[in-house]
Amino acid sequence: MGDAATSPPHDDLALARWSLRFAQPQTEAAYRAWHARNAMPFMRIAYLSSIVFVFPATLIGTRFTAPQNFGEVAASARIKSGWCAGSG
Repeated sequence: MGDAATSPPHDDLALARWSLRFAQPQTEAAYRAWHARNAMPFMRIAYLSSIVFVFPATLIGTRFTAPQNFGEVAASARIKSGWCAGSG
């Protein structure tokens, strides 16, 4: 179909047998470096959304279902949200 100049580099993107890793170590290393750079914004979104949504939901749920444990859960959520935000 295409000549060697226009066809995709299938040898560079070949996977190892019975694996999801690239067959060539330099391609695997380049992919891992790319993935580390590009995954960070998505991880930050997950961390921030857990601070904004999960901890308050935990507090609200505890307040209604187990009011006797609210103080302990509130202290735990406050500590964990500080760790996630980088201040603990």
